[in-house]
Amino acid sequence: MSISILQAGPAIMYGGLALGLGYGTFVREKEPSWKMPAIISAGFFCFTAFTVYQEGLLGVIPNHTSNYWGNQVWYDLLYSVGLFWFALVQRAKKVGMPLLPWFIYVICTASIGGLHMYARILHLEEEKGKRDDGPVNANSGLL
Repeated sequence: MSISILQAGPAIMYGGLALGLGYGTFVREKEPSWKMPAIISAGFFCFTAFTVYQEGLLGVIPNHTSNYWGNQVWYDLLYSVGLFWFALVQRAKKVGMPLLPWFIYVICTASIGGLHMYARILHLEEEKGKRDDGPVNANSGLL
């Protein structure tokens, strides 16, 4: 019996996420470069565009409304988007990002927009740090 990419993909992504989060939590002492969330966001956007091409734009509706697992995944996605927004909004304000366009983008694209927003914040903080000739507190505005 062979396993398709549709069956193996979630396990591969989960393993990669666990390794990345573990490294970022227990090994790395500073925040990642803006390039990593930007690359992840771009890759996820490409996979989403392929999925929309294959399944159609409205294919997500039966997926999230056919049973309780579909509902659970939808609710989880909504909570994740809320977490992205509330964790990043103060940092976005501090670097002068306009919130309304980013709010619309994150609401419409969920994790794609959230990762892109995070990458943009890191980029602007990095630029600010270069201009100030000093490090930017990566944890400012989170609490």
